[in-house]
Amino acid sequence: MKIQASQLLTKTEGFPPEDDSEIAPLIEAVRRMPQWRQENVIITVLRAALGYERTGNEEMLRKLASGALVTFRSRRDAEDQKALDAPPKPAGPIEEASDLEDVFARLGLR
Repeated sequence: MKIQASQLLTKTEGFPPEDDSEIAPLIEAVRRMPQWRQENVIITVLRAALGYERTGNEEMLRKLASGALVTFRSRRDAEDQKALDAPPKPAGPIEEASDLEDVFARLGLR
């Protein structure tokens, strides 16, 4: 497969250079992620790329870009990342569970 000039993402106007000041902390966040989460990111990128190629729907690329930035910016701090990537705590006793109708009403969602 021959690479065409239109396929060179790094040559696209506005593409940040490797030494962009925001890149390093985002890359560190990626490196600290558990492998299963890294794989999930790659799978999502590939699905969005295929979806765009098949449909031409640029919304997929916009949502991919904004979602990626939220995902990695929220993990720049190692302690925040540990909390976000930690397995969920087990549920408490059923007797202590809130009634969803009460919670919805309190939040004005009813």
